Amino acid sequence: MFQRNMFLLISTILLFIISSIECLPFIPVVYPGQEIYTCSKPGYVGLTFDDGLYDYTHKLLDHLKEKNVKATFFITGKNFKCIYDFSDVLIRAVDEGHQIAHHSWSHPGFRSIDEITIYNEIEKLEEVFKKIIGKIPKYFRFPFGERDSRAVEILRVKGYAIVYWDVDSGDTALGVESSLSIYQNLSGPPNSHIILNHDTHETTCNELGPKGIDILQKRGFTLSTIYECMGDSSWWKSSEPPSKKDSSWVC
Repeated sequence: MFQRNMFLLISTILLFIISSIECLPFIPVVYPGQEIYTCSKPGYVGLTFDDGLYDYTHKLLDHLKEKNVKATFFITGKNFKCIYDFSDVLIRAVDEGHQIAHHSWSHPGFRSIDEITIYNEIEKLEEVFKKIIGKIPKYFRFPFGERDSRAVEILRVKGYAIVYWDVDSGDTALGVESSLSIYQNLSGPPNSHIILNHDTHETTCNELGPKGIDILQKRGFTLSTIYECMGDSSWWKSSEPPSKKDSSWVC
């Protein structure tokens, strides 16, 4: 009798715990307005490339495919060149499993522009993403990493998580060997990192990228997209069939 009563008591307690858990609010892994500086998964490196797409991005994609590594591309609309001129590269990046993220339309400093311009910088590129790939990203990086509380709040309202970095490869100013030494001297696993690179530089796409990957893998890091290293299930906030190319595909 005692054992039966104990069984009933334990069963009742377990049912209460389970029902209580079901009533708890769902907390997403990544949420709008979240500011991300490094990967949440131990031993991961989020490899990121900013400011493209550009003339050398297709070659970088070749190297990434050869090494079976996925990266995150923070893309602008009209910075160095017009994104529509690289629509095939954008489609290829998505098809090959890379993450596409928002880096503004024209790469301004967000502290120096008004709210209307901020919304335009966001929404103009969103329309391009809808046309070309049918997906609007939910990850954003401020140009130059420059922001204020006003800009962060607008990004939250627009549904974006904000990605920074804890490691700058220095590829816009340093030589390849100096940048590779930065890769080599990162604190190792189980520490995690988000590395800033730029696919607008030929040496980054042809040398630093592939050589840096080799260094990181030999050191025991797992390389992935940002959404994967954060434990997220996708990188977009909306998805629909892309449009057919027409006369509106111009900057």
